[in-house]
Amino acid sequence: MKKFRVFLVTVMLCAFAMIATACGSGSSVDTVLDINSDLSGKRTMTIAINGSTFDSYFNGSIDDLSELIKNTCPEELTWSFDSSTGNNVYTFALEFSNPEDYKAKVEKILGYEVTLSIESPNSVWANGAYVEENFTSQDLLQWLSDAVVAAGYVDSSNASSIFSTGNTSVNFNGISKDTSSSIYLNEIEYIQLNNITILTDVADIDKFTTEVRIDVPQASMNAKGDEIKAFMDEATPSGAELKEDTSSGTGTIFVITCPETDIPGMEAQLNGVFGEGNVSFENDKIEADSTPFIIGLQQIAHINFSNFVAGDGQSVTYRYDLRIPENYEHDMSWSEDVDHEGYFTLQSGYASGETVSIYIDFAKTFVISKIDVTSSVGFMGKLSKTTVFTVNTEVEEEDVNKIVARFQEEAAYASEYLDNVKAERSAKGDAEEAEADTQAAETEDAGEAASETSEEASEDASDAASSEESTEAETEEVKNDIGIKITADTKDGHTVITIVQKGNAEELEIGGRYLFGYDNTLNYANEKGFAKISKKCGVEDVMNYSTVAPKVSDDFILNYKLKVSGVGSVIDTNAPETQTVSKKGHKLEVKYDTTSVKVTWYGTYIDIFAVLFWLLIVAAIVLVVISILKSGIIGIKKAAPVAGGQQMAQPMQQPQAQPVQQAAPVAQPAPVAEAKTEEIKTTETTQNTEKKITPKFCPGCGKELEENAVFCTSCGTKL
Repeated sequence: MKKFRVFLVTVMLCAFAMIATACGSGSSVDTVLDINSDLSGKRTMTIAINGSTFDSYFNGSIDDLSELIKNTCPEELTWSFDSSTGNNVYTFALEFSNPEDYKAKVEKILGYEVTLSIESPNSVWANGAYVEENFTSQDLLQWLSDAVVAAGYVDSSNASSIFSTGNTSVNFNGISKDTSSSIYLNEIEYIQLNNITILTDVADIDKFTTEVRIDVPQASMNAKGDEIKAFMDEATPSGAELKEDTSSGTGTIFVITCPETDIPGMEAQLNGVFGEGNVSFENDKIEADSTPFIIGLQQIAHINFSNFVAGDGQSVTYRYDLRIPENYEHDMSWSEDVDHEGYFTLQSGYASGETVSIYIDFAKTFVISKIDVTSSVGFMGKLSKTTVFTVNTEVEEEDVNKIVARFQEEAAYASEYLDNVKAERSAKGDAEEAEADTQAAETEDAGEAASETSEEASEDASDAASSEESTEAETEEVKNDIGIKITADTKDGHTVITIVQKGNAEELEIGGRYLFGYDNTLNYANEKGFAKISKKCGVEDVMNYSTVAPKVSDDFILNYKLKVSGVGSVIDTNAPETQTVSKKGHKLEVKYDTTSVKVTWYGTYIDIFAVLFWLLIVAAIVLVVISILKSGIIGIKKAAPVAGGQQMAQPMQQPQAQPVQQAAPVAQPAPVAEAKTEEIKTTETTQNTEKKITPKFCPGCGKELEENAVFCTSCGTKL
């Protein structure tokens, strides 16, 4: 604009010089802007240079000036020269296909952004012509002033004396009118409105009933009542109802009531009222709801009121009201609408042809009346936790599915995270193993034998102490499922959401953090030592359900139950003691009235593997002893035979009873045991009395043999 003003000053000074010297009328720049009905058009700028002025200030000929213009004129302009009237007349034209094309060409010539508005409303609310620009023709021809000075045709001190401002006019939509050099034309006839009110009644998170109330003053109804009514009929969407309320006596309120629908349906309805493409809803949900028990709606409603107003010459008061159920939560700044019961005004103001944006943010929050947590420590220290949320009412099936889907989504995130952790751990282990292999290879020549011996001894010494830990690590690598199961049910008029977690402490903790909140942690400790029968174990379980259950009932309760499985399992203690409801052997039950709790306990249990280990050890020892005894390596020697050819009873043998040979026949044979006793005593008496050498008997048949005999002469047994 400053550049064009230079031209303006130039022309004015030039005119002043002509008047002062009576040499002529000077030069001028006249502008005509022609705009067609389709908003295409042409801007024509004419410069008439007086001959005496040209000769006084221009150091060259007309041909020189024409050649200069030919070389420097912007491509967005066309030009021509005419001297038939006695003056040197240059005409510059800028043609455009639409306002956007016009604006783009002007900005390219000037090198900066401009303001340009061209409107031709032709509706019941407005008709006529509107044009506004913040630049002049002198601005668009500044390049010519710069060119003649740069070429030396005009001294810089006289540059401002070349041109003068001429006339500026606009021909648009049947209207021809002179304007200022910065064009401004406002020939729009408006039909005024009092206000437009949009009422949205929320029946559920995705069920809305919308009503649009357009208040038209009586003066406007008197001017174009029939046209306004026809417009309202056309603006009423299919399925909607249109009513006229004239009870105020100051005009007519047209009430358009749309049937219940969802967000896309409401968008279509309002586009029917305000014009296609003038209403849109944008999802403003930056991140997922913090809890599955909150089903929220975050939207931005964009509404353009140009179907009811045109240009800056007209504006309308608007108001957007919302009504939500009492149990819904919201984070909106609003004020109560005294005109419409139960409604609150989200936003109000004045709107012209621009788009206004209205932020909508509310949520349906489900109240939790009870949380039941059941934890158990099972076989080989495997953990499980069942968390049951009881809603204080029965939830509709559609919302139940949404709740379960949200929990399942979090479980999937937890599983993905755990897989990544395991993959990183495995990669790190592989890297460490490769590094260890490299180091071992480097030191192999120096002490391979000693190193292997030391390594084997170290492994043997630590096997018993670390066997459980090694087993756990291998299980984690193989296990790929985080083990979360989510179900929903209805019990006694309440919706119940049950979440079952199974796995080790790491898996339960990761799952708990994703499902219930980051503050949830679980630490499990188990005493090591493979051969130890009675072992200690303990858990620190931190549970914070304030994130997943932000709203609880007044009589809310959290029941925590613990069971340690296994023979001889006993819970020794827990904290805090004051909360303990019951503790019986391997079971513990605690009740809380808050959503944030910490349970710490430790106890003992019988390790069945240690028991089996020692049973196997004992069984092996018994088997070895029996095998040794049976092999005869360890045993009792056979007794020497007694008189009459009778042998002493042998240990570890169970021979069948045989009749004892008698030294002399008797009338009544005595029992075998008595005969043996009497016979042994007789032999002892004989040995003590006669003091003879002990006779030799055959160990096979019992026959008495000579002292120096080598074989039994009866059965052939080698002595």
